[in-house]
Amino acid sequence: MNPVTFAHNPVSKVLSMALASASALRSTLFALFVTAAIGPVASGCASDADDGDDLGSDESDLKVALGTSHNGKTVSAKAGNKIVIKLPGLGTAGYQWNVVSSGSLKAPSKRTIAPSSGSGAGASAAEEFTWSTKGAKGTITLRLEQKRAWEATPINTYTVHLKFPGTATKQACAAAGGTCVGLAPGNCEDGTIGDATLYDCGTGVGVMCCLP
Repeated sequence: MNPVTFAHNPVSKVLSMALASASALRSTLFALFVTAAIGPVASGCASDADDGDDLGSDESDLKVALGTSHNGKTVSAKAGNKIVIKLPGLGTAGYQWNVVSSGSLKAPSKRTIAPSSGSGAGASAAEEFTWSTKGAKGTITLRLEQKRAWEATPINTYTVHLKFPGTATKQACAAAGGTCVGLAPGNCEDGTIGDATLYDCGTGVGVMCCLP
């Protein structure tokens, strides 16, 4: 009996092709599995390294943005931060924000920010003030008023207390926009009594600094 040969058998050829395809498919699936398992880990490590390299290099980390919600509050900051106060303007009616006192900080830079296109006709530009705080220590009070140049009484006031690490010499009560009043109940009902270790009322006895 002649031996059976599959050299030219169509069925054998089909089976061989199927086995080869299955082997190739297994190899492809294994490669995809390895990529899926290792990829996120490698990606995560690269992300961590990038975050570490960029730490503290973004200028926005040095910016302390303040607005109307911080009025009357104490805000912690670090020497070297840029203090940016943005307040709603009313320039179309002749009102402007002006700095009344800023303690030991130098005069700020100021710019106006045009209203967005959806603000409506007659909308006023916002006003923004930026202070440099290099070398700042202790608590520094910033006070601004919104009024017309020819009027004595402001329609709005804005006060924020910046708290920096370290100890600074006392700030004069008047320089912080406050008033020295007698140390008695009811003498500062419309304001806030300033910390005696931070605000100076001179050599007077029985007086306190009343901040707006």
